[in-house]
Amino acid sequence: MIGGPNAALDEGVGVPPRWWFICEDRSELLQLQERFWSWNWRRQDSAPGSPVAYPGFDAIKAKAQASIDELKNHGELIGKPFPNPGVCELLYDNVIPLSPDNGSFRLADLLTEYTACPPKTKAGWQMAWHEPLGDATGPEVARILIVLGGMVSPDATDVVQIAKMAFNVGSLVSSWDEAFDFYEKAHRFVRKRFLELTTDKAHTMWGMT
Repeated sequence: MIGGPNAALDEGVGVPPRWWFICEDRSELLQLQERFWSWNWRRQDSAPGSPVAYPGFDAIKAKAQASIDELKNHGELIGKPFPNPGVCELLYDNVIPLSPDNGSFRLADLLTEYTACPPKTKAGWQMAWHEPLGDATGPEVARILIVLGGMVSPDATDVVQIAKMAFNVGSLVSSWDEAFDFYEKAHRFVRKRFLELTTDKAHTMWGMT
């Protein structure tokens, strides 16, 4: 979750500061700088495809809102109101292994938008596009990016072939309430499109059916 206030932290001198507040297990990160606020949940210390306890959107959103409330309260105490955002984004990076434990997994087995072609190396293959949020009439747009690549497991030297499906959904806003309402809408859109862009075979493998 990203918000773009006019001046979240303004020390008035030199290079704008960037502050990172990281939780004990390093899975959550609050970033603050002069014109930027973000709250991140990040998968930590596990191989691609291994189970991870994901807290879910509602829990992450609640913590993000609590951080904004704390910053607003601090601003009131020091006589410097915390600014409203002008733009916000919801970002998802989904890393999907293409060699699961139960056998190989072709790209055509994963994506509904991909048509199988003769076997060949596809490292670096990608596709990206923009689309509106459903019937939205305001300045709301989503960018969807799918990339084929590889990553090294943290506890091994083997390269795991992966597909990364990234969603970047943004809108102009004028208040934090409006921003968090948009995050809800963007989350529903991302979930819907993720299910539409991935196959029934993948859903079955992931235990979603």
